[in-house]
Amino acid sequence: MVGAAALLGRQRWVICALLFVATTINYIDRNALSVLKTSLQQPFEAGGLALTDADYGWITFAFTAAYAAFPPLIGIAIDRFGVKRSLAAALLLWSAAAAAHGVVASVLGLILVRFLLGMAEAAHFPAAIKAVAMWFPQQERALATGIFNAGTALG
Repeated sequence: MVGAAALLGRQRWVICALLFVATTINYIDRNALSVLKTSLQQPFEAGGLALTDADYGWITFAFTAAYAAFPPLIGIAIDRFGVKRSLAAALLLWSAAAAAHGVVASVLGLILVRFLLGMAEAAHFPAAIKAVAMWFPQQERALATGIFNAGTALG
């Protein structure tokens, strides 16, 4: 039979792996729009949204503004409601915002869903850092943080 300490030891590394996956997806979501920029600049008749460079700038600004503004507020929520609940709520909004990208048909719609995506993704790093602090002893925190943060390069 496996002891409780061994299970916790394994469980914390599973949590670290899940944080790595979430970090990777965070960065894929963040960069996906740049891959689609040329297609989105095509005329409506060609399946695009006829985006101008200024439109694209506003769309990227919406994500960046939300991603920069919300971590302190979300940090308060994480401290109050816990990592599990807060990150679960953020992942639900994050998923809904990501899915909504496929149904918007206007610049304003893209601005809105990019803002929502930035807001939801802003929860990731405060939650990940707190999870590492909760699940890992001090002597392993740098390693765990390095592992989940490696997802930034992969994404």
